[in-house]
Amino acid sequence: MKHTWTLAILLLLLAALPCSANEIAAQIDKQLASILPEGTAATTPCDEATFLRRVSLDLIGRIPTAAEAQAFASQKTATARAEAIFELANSPAAAQRLATFVRSLWFPQTSVAPYEYLAPDTEAWVAQQLRRGEPLNEIARQLISVSYAPHTGAGQNEALLSVPKTIIEANDHRPERMAANATGEFLGVDLSCAQCHDHPFHAWSQDQFWQTAAYFEPLKSGETAHDAWQKQTIAIPDTDRTVSPALFTGESWSPKVAPATAISGREVFAQWVSQQSNRYFARWTVNQLWAELLGQPLVTLHPEQFSPAAREETLEFLSGEFVKHQFDLRWLASTIVATQAYQAKSLAASSIEGEYPYVQVRGLTGPQLFDSLSVAAGRPPLRTDLDSAETIGRRSDFVAAFPAYRTVDAQRSATQALALMNGPIVEQFCVPQSNPLVQGLAAAPFLSEEECVSSLFWSTLGRAPHDEEWKRLSQHGFLQEDADTRARRLSELFWVLINTVEFNTNH
Repeated sequence: MKHTWTLAILLLLLAALPCSANEIAAQIDKQLASILPEGTAATTPCDEATFLRRVSLDLIGRIPTAAEAQAFASQKTATARAEAIFELANSPAAAQRLATFVRSLWFPQTSVAPYEYLAPDTEAWVAQQLRRGEPLNEIARQLISVSYAPHTGAGQNEALLSVPKTIIEANDHRPERMAANATGEFLGVDLSCAQCHDHPFHAWSQDQFWQTAAYFEPLKSGETAHDAWQKQTIAIPDTDRTVSPALFTGESWSPKVAPATAISGREVFAQWVSQQSNRYFARWTVNQLWAELLGQPLVTLHPEQFSPAAREETLEFLSGEFVKHQFDLRWLASTIVATQAYQAKSLAASSIEGEYPYVQVRGLTGPQLFDSLSVAAGRPPLRTDLDSAETIGRRSDFVAAFPAYRTVDAQRSATQALALMNGPIVEQFCVPQSNPLVQGLAAAPFLSEEECVSSLFWSTLGRAPHDEEWKRLSQHGFLQEDADTRARRLSELFWVLINTVEFNTNH
């Protein structure tokens, strides 16, 4: 009998454990299978080279090195993809890549002037929290509740003092702008349309907008009462009305407040945003990360469009699992890229029909493009703590010409296409003197021309040339046995490869 009870308790404990990323991914694929096109039993998986390139760009922000691509291609095991996902998602580079996603999601205004100066410190701090394993809801709580006011409450420490004040500075210290930022970019709820007046077709009222803004009014100097935040008021412009803090959802909710401690309205709102039962935060994060990794959200954000029930159910299910996994953003990214939907052959957005969320061909963001060019040229990935100011500045100049930080926004303009073909920074990657890969190949007499060309393909496209490509390379003189012109020929071929659609897109 004793053993029976022990076994029962053990089974209960196992049932309470969160499922792995692969188990959740399998359940998602099962849910989405119901909306596959008629007559389609399953998605067609992409080839191994495409998978590694795609998942490397999405999880660590750059293409794989030639050595990484060749090592992965040589693996023939059934678990190779899962092992690659685990390794990439748990690397330090993944924290930085996810920090870029979080910063551009929560503070999109910091991607452009005049607030772009806030981006580096914000990303660095978020990346540091992710490396420490900090839950995303806790990171959000700290970023929303941060204040210039001196803290005297319990729990204050040096770590809190280092939290970037992005929400304040990127919104010019204005409560109404901070409120719109916190609801729109952290929760996916756009209250700003009601800022000036009630709208006959909008879900939110002007009072609800300003009641949210009231949370962001600073406490009066010297205020110490623990319920002081409830007495904060804000005047609605061009009216004679003032309002106090109130949640736009209409729910009654009480924050956790230490005894004899004054808490600001912003801290109260941050607690509410980050609590586990807040359905907006998890759903918004999951939907946006899905869009980042597959090119389209699970559920449409257009107010006049509806999503299929299978997509709605998948979003609810994955959001619930995200909460169960303590808002672990690395786990969420690992789970999404483990699905068959993500690992299927990609399609151009214009060619997708039906309700299934196929992965779309996406453009590379500025950071992805620069870091991939560096890797392709045989340079080590840039380190802001080790590389020179000149190198970091060159990357910043390049990224400024490609301002999209999210893959769903990355579209190539004519100016950007010209910059890739003739821009000064790209030119530096192509000349033999500043391209370590071309330099090394040109100075290796023991390598044949075919071996040199193959190395360029592995470094830029993550694969060997196809048969038809070998024929064209020969026709255009790239396989010519001439040591004196090898460096020039290889640098020209490098330029050709980095200007292909295959290099310039995440497919």
